[in-house]
Amino acid sequence: MAEVVSQGNNDVNSGFVFVEWHKHTTLWDYDRKAMDGILHFQLSCWPVQCLCYQICCPSSFCMRILKPIVYALADKRARSRAVIHDVSESETLKNLASFGILKDMLPTEMGGSLKLDLPEWMENRRAVELEEI
Repeated sequence: MAEVVSQGNNDVNSGFVFVEWHKHTTLWDYDRKAMDGILHFQLSCWPVQCLCYQICCPSSFCMRILKPIVYALADKRARSRAVIHDVSESETLKNLASFGILKDMLPTEMGGSLKLDLPEWMENRRAVELEEI
């Protein structure tokens, strides 16, 4: 993903926004080691910086409990770059739109209108990368 993001940006400093969708996530789905690995990878390897995290948890009881804990444990920089949406799906989409993330930018699984075919996308990326070699 980092390579694709970096190719799409003429200015590496412009960065990208990371949108997470946790509609059906429970506390038991959280894997601390995986999250630590992702954070380490992001801080040490990605050629483009993540400007903001939009964490979407429509009507998630679990995140309503965890939100204050997450904000309390996060450092000031992380708190300033993260937005946790713990309202209904329609409110979440309105909130994202206020940040410039419109429905046509989001996959249908997130309530958007973008029809994303992951296997097809991966095949297209492979073709591009093989062409560059």
